[in-house]
Amino acid sequence: MTSRLLVRGLLLGLGVAILAIGAVAWILGSKLIDPANHPVTLPAGFEARTVSIPGAGHAVAGWWVDEGQGSPVILLVHGIRADRLSMVTRAQLLTRHGFSVLLIDLQAHGETPGTAITLGYRESADVVAARDWIRRTAPGRRTGVIGMSLGGASVLLAPQPVGLLLQLQLQPRLHVSESELEPIRSIGRLAAPVLVVAGSRDEHTTLPESRELFAAAAESKAMWVVEGATHQDFLRYDRAGYERNVLQFLTQYLNPVALAED
Repeated sequence: MTSRLLVRGLLLGLGVAILAIGAVAWILGSKLIDPANHPVTLPAGFEARTVSIPGAGHAVAGWWVDEGQGSPVILLVHGIRADRLSMVTRAQLLTRHGFSVLLIDLQAHGETPGTAITLGYRESADVVAARDWIRRTAPGRRTGVIGMSLGGASVLLAPQPVGLLLQLQLQPRLHVSESELEPIRSIGRLAAPVLVVAGSRDEHTTLPESRELFAAAAESKAMWVVEGATHQDFLRYDRAGYERNVLQFLTQYLNPVALAED
């Protein structure tokens, strides 16, 4: 009798523990996908035009800097729980080198509405909306994309082609299958040159995973491993290396100086 009661007690305890773990996991998952909406203020000294881009059932908030007729355009897409403000430093670097830039807030981030963060699934529609807006606003110009983390996943999960550049560091729970959230399944269909940037000490998207992503990409492609970097802002970590590798890649395929002179 005592043994039977002991077993029942252990099973009950185990059941409670499993329920507790499940509840914690659900709460943490909910925190991850909760919307990260808030006002986004244009920083002093950054001369950009605020734009509202028609999207999939909502308007996509953005900033537009046009460096003139003929200049190639770079779409800048932020990471998870960030907003377009986090991409301003990159925008300033790019405009100094002759590129026009469009910075957007993905759905459920910043000033773009959304009910949940979907790890790139719904966000990919905002990338498509931004791409189409660029085509209407700056017809005929070459276009590239720089996506950080969630931004990179959103680019890859969008219907292709998206642009002439993908610079990404991927960290890819909702009513979508796991396979629909795997950028590696999409990168080979990207009809554009690809630059994969990876931190050598990244524990979220490990270096072997980044190398696997690179291997799955079609030519033309390049990879820059940022030595010592984790899952972080590579421009802030290694500005000289970022300028050397990213700008060289962009210039090679988009050639802003030559286009500006035409």
